[in-house]
Amino acid sequence: MLQRLTGLLFFVFCVVDLFPQFQGPVPAISDGFGAEGPYQVALNVTPSPLWPGINVSVYSPVGGDLPAPVIFFAHGFNANYAFLYHNLLQHFASRGYVAVFSPYPGMAASLLTPVTILERYDVLWEGFRQAVHEFPDLIDSTSVGFIGHSFGAGAVPAMTKRAISAGWGGNGCFMMPLAPWYFYDISEEELQNFAPQTKLIMQVYQGDIVNDHRLAIDIFDHISIADAEKDFVEVFSDNYEGYFYNADHGLPETFAIYNALDYYAVFRLADALADYSLKENPEAKAVALGNGSPEQTTMGPLQPILVSANPSPIIPPTNYLYRCDNYLNPRIDFCAGLGVDDPEILSDDIIVFPNPAHDLLFVEFGKECLHEILAEIIDISGRSLMKQTFRPCNSFSLNVSGLNDGLYFLRVKSGEVVFQERFVVQIK
Repeated sequence: MLQRLTGLLFFVFCVVDLFPQFQGPVPAISDGFGAEGPYQVALNVTPSPLWPGINVSVYSPVGGDLPAPVIFFAHGFNANYAFLYHNLLQHFASRGYVAVFSPYPGMAASLLTPVTILERYDVLWEGFRQAVHEFPDLIDSTSVGFIGHSFGAGAVPAMTKRAISAGWGGNGCFMMPLAPWYFYDISEEELQNFAPQTKLIMQVYQGDIVNDHRLAIDIFDHISIADAEKDFVEVFSDNYEGYFYNADHGLPETFAIYNALDYYAVFRLADALADYSLKENPEAKAVALGNGSPEQTTMGPLQPILVSANPSPIIPPTNYLYRCDNYLNPRIDFCAGLGVDDPEILSDDIIVFPNPAHDLLFVEFGKECLHEILAEIIDISGRSLMKQTFRPCNSFSLNVSGLNDGLYFLRVKSGEVVFQERFVVQIK
């Protein structure tokens, strides 16, 4: 009896920990896209075909119109448990979709049996295929969406390619990679001839220090989806009423902080993209693929998202753990010319102080400067706020007292070399 009671208490405490409560002063969305739907949610499982002892999770709406359009979710590396994305998965099902979570082996599993990247893709795909096969009364595979996070986001185009080859998605198809890692199993030719019915939101996070934004930009630029049917979205961190909303790499995970960023940036855009792509709701397009429309960019009282059809990187590649020019990237040849590597960007030879700056920002070079230089201040959305030329150029100062508090980038061009450094303005 004591053992059973101890086990029950352990289970209760685990459940409380696994599904943290909503945090922050900005409330969750209560109406429209991003709001929870009207349906209770049922959870079914089926064994993963290629990973013995592991289940594929299928979230479905109770009382909804079934079979329903399906959203396949590909998790981040080592996040191979559905509860890590529980809030996202149950949200989709509450709105009338079926959500499928297919685990693939992470680091711990591969220590016992080595697993390649493509083998992980196979485990992921076969789990999706198993769910469709086992639950035909729940899943309408003619209307499909693929959402992925990090490693899983990199797998999204390959999974979509396989789905189209299997005859899925004839009545609607979308992709939404979140903070993507490297993209495998998708060739340049396949990108250039991608399924024309597919819609795309590519989403990155300003505070992500894991995956180089150029990975997402490369695929966005090369995929043959029409400009009117794809948007590139960057989500920013913000402070509101003393609470810090962190747009970092873990944003869409339940185990990361669960707050208004999830509702506005992920739930809301995904709902609209699904309604537009899979349910042919024309009103949803202004939110999902509005090309920067107010309906799309709003984040309530938080800093609006930045939407672009022609994205360019502004953060140096040295900020990231997984850079575009890493040998692991099968598309490494496409990194050159994406902005931050051409011309060469340096930071070791430039000193910026004080940091944070209050009124004047002083700049000094560690090496002799032989050219007239152009100094430019850029905000985190990529907008140029100030440009000045200097000669002589070994030291100079910029008046930043007119800027709002926040993070900025200083780019200094001297001849063919660009120096770049981050700094913070803190006046108030």
